[in-house]
Amino acid sequence: MECFICMKYQLNFKSYIGHLKVFHKSTKAYICHRCKIQRKKSIQEVIDILNDYANSGILGVAEEIIIKLYKSANIENTGLSMISDVFSMLKNSFVSILSEHKRKNILRDCGDLEKYQSIIIGERIDMVNEGREQLLKTVDVKASFISIKSTLISLFQSPGVLDKIENYVNNLKRNSESMSNLIQSTFWKNKVSNFSSTSIVYPIILYYDDFNTNNTLGSKSDLGSLGAVYISLPCIPPEYNSKLDNIFLVMLFHSLDKKRFGNRIFQKLIDELIDLETNGIKIFDHVVYFVLAACIGDNKGLNSLLGYTECFMANFFCRFCKMHRNDIRNAIKEDKVLLRNKTNYENDLSLNDVSKTGITSKCIFNQIPSYHVTENFSVDLMHDLLEGVLNLEISYLLYDFIHKEKFFELRALNNRINFFDFSFNMHINKPSEIMEEHLKAKKLRYSSSEIFWLTKYLGILIGDFIPDNNKKWEVFLVLKQICDKLFLLAINDNLISELEELISYHHQIFMQCFSTHLRPKHHYMTHYCHIMKLIGPLIQLWSMRHEAKHKVLKDIANSTTSRKNICQTIVERYLLSDSNIKNSRLEVNAYQYGRNLPLNTLIANKFNLSQVAFYSWVQFNSVRFKIGSIIEIGYNNENSYKIFGKICDIIISSVENYKKFNVKSFYTEFYDYHRQAFVDSDENNDDDDNCDKL
Repeated sequence: MECFICMKYQLNFKSYIGHLKVFHKSTKAYICHRCKIQRKKSIQEVIDILNDYANSGILGVAEEIIIKLYKSANIENTGLSMISDVFSMLKNSFVSILSEHKRKNILRDCGDLEKYQSIIIGERIDMVNEGREQLLKTVDVKASFISIKSTLISLFQSPGVLDKIENYVNNLKRNSESMSNLIQSTFWKNKVSNFSSTSIVYPIILYYDDFNTNNTLGSKSDLGSLGAVYISLPCIPPEYNSKLDNIFLVMLFHSLDKKRFGNRIFQKLIDELIDLETNGIKIFDHVVYFVLAACIGDNKGLNSLLGYTECFMANFFCRFCKMHRNDIRNAIKEDKVLLRNKTNYENDLSLNDVSKTGITSKCIFNQIPSYHVTENFSVDLMHDLLEGVLNLEISYLLYDFIHKEKFFELRALNNRINFFDFSFNMHINKPSEIMEEHLKAKKLRYSSSEIFWLTKYLGILIGDFIPDNNKKWEVFLVLKQICDKLFLLAINDNLISELEELISYHHQIFMQCFSTHLRPKHHYMTHYCHIMKLIGPLIQLWSMRHEAKHKVLKDIANSTTSRKNICQTIVERYLLSDSNIKNSRLEVNAYQYGRNLPLNTLIANKFNLSQVAFYSWVQFNSVRFKIGSIIEIGYNNENSYKIFGKICDIIISSVENYKKFNVKSFYTEFYDYHRQAFVDSDENNDDDDNCDKL
């Protein structure tokens, strides 16, 4: 790195700090390493040092010398005045950015902060200091709001964005064999039926959740709880859609303010959504309309947002149907007669009795012309399955196998988890050891990602311990099949029919084997197939990536010790950092390479390769492939099994611009249902398949 004052190169950050102390007499820290976000105080210190350096007298001495030289050369006065103007400009280079207020005005003029608004959502009585007295006064309660309209205009006016989205949407409409996106669904076609056939209409997904900026176990955890609203666009191609840059912050407020003032704090947000649906935005020569397709989030947050009860012990807690909680405990299928619709919703509102309806208030989002709360078909696989059903049933299963059936010991399972290769890319989500107290409590202390990978490989980890035809193991095997189908990126009608039967069968044998009742999240699973028929794969509506966006805001909050106007602080810094990446949202990530390996002349000659390099690994779109990785390379037409291969060489050509894997293929003998894994042999070890894709 280079010194920002004298531009001298420094080997590392430690030597850089030492250089500042010795040569520039500065002991200030300029970067917050905890979250790599520049602090406002550090920025001010840097500008002050540069301004002092510009006015230190060096420029004045240089100006005097140059003027004397010009006078001795008998140059006209106009040249001398130009020299004075230049030096005056250099001395005052930092005047326009000397204060934070001036810097914000410049950024606001550039459009980086114009999207931000501080909106009044109510009033409260608070203690206010006036001189030496403290008085009770009425103060405004505010929330931070970022204009959706300005955000979308900024996105769609970026070079190539509209063309990429239009091409992706047109390809979706031409594909009639399978459904991979909300845009292909009958639900979406009905939503946009009021628009003309030539209109450009895209869906918006709205996500709401709370997160904490303080210590969650501390005395002020409630004060640090913030509510965040994000939007995402299903019309963005999938290779870009999962990037956090393409999940946009819209609103930030204190969670306590939402409890105090209710859902009317979202009125500004709703007004913008109505405007986007009725008037749209002008992008170049087109008018693009945006329609709210669904509100998503975890079950508690979504119920509170939509006006349903947040208590899952209530009589009618389900937001899709009106089945009583006592019946839900044993219901293995969806009862279509009890589904909520616009008619019975209005009847329930008139009753005004949450114990009989499950409705606490009228949904404020019903103001939007094309939206109705009974048509908000969103479920969250992350909270329902990974953190709910899977966590519960694996806990039951392992407890019984270890303590009742005594098939194996907990120590043996933990050893296998510790030494199992969960794949090169997923070490950060590798399941940790299972604690005895967590197992007895029937609640694994695992994140959703850890549960996902434990579920995927549990058959290999403990399958050899379990006898064939074990009924409790059958519960897990059926649930594993359900998960495999639910996490598919594309679906069809046959798959949905199979899934409906599997869910019903799973719920039945779960109650029989473990002598217990179904939980609320089991009940939500009975609605999955009905929802999939309407909107497509459920994975497009899950909360995993949206919750990851919380970390961006938490990092900003952790970079400041003050909690005064914390929402405003977070939003302003978010917008400033967001402005740096707004022109690269729909750009493909560059390839990254590992260590350069010696040239394998045998392979290069065998495949007639020239001007190539061999690498230890290559990464693209956050997926890393290394030598020794097992990849899927095709299907066997004889037995319809997948064909797998081991990467032996990674070959990159900068001249012909290709990336190739030299793969040793395996022969798939059969699928082991008991372990939920393919059994391969090494019979094809003499054949090298040239796989030309990443």
